[in-house]
Amino acid sequence: MEPPDAGGAAPDEEALPRLEAEGGRRSCVMGGRPVRSISVHADAVVLEAHAPEGAMSLRIAGGFLLDEGSGEVALSPRRPRELGPLAARVGAALASADVDASGVLALRFEDGARLRVPPGGPRPAWSVQGSGDLEAVAVFLEG
Repeated sequence: MEPPDAGGAAPDEEALPRLEAEGGRRSCVMGGRPVRSISVHADAVVLEAHAPEGAMSLRIAGGFLLDEGSGEVALSPRRPRELGPLAARVGAALASADVDASGVLALRFEDGARLRVPPGGPRPAWSVQGSGDLEAVAVFLEG
């Protein structure tokens, strides 16, 4: 009889994010990883997603659009009092993250909501960091 694995079961390969590239588009199927926290800073909003295989952090430094099914709402870290709809995304499961050829980042949630971040001007409007297996996702999305 084998001793139990002290570190827990290894993640199923199907559960790991799937990375796909076609033309100028990069896509990552996130498999329901939940948004664990959203923090507001003077110049950015940071979304954190955690999973047993690692963590991923999305920093949004400019304006972005959130659509929860009734049309897009323009939001910005510079208007923190208007970020209530984004705060409601804590606990929501991420279905996918895509970056198109022009640099627009799009997150899709399993409930159908979407968040879009344009690429910005001279400074990037968004950045992604990751740890563990999700580090590859961050590097892939950043291009």
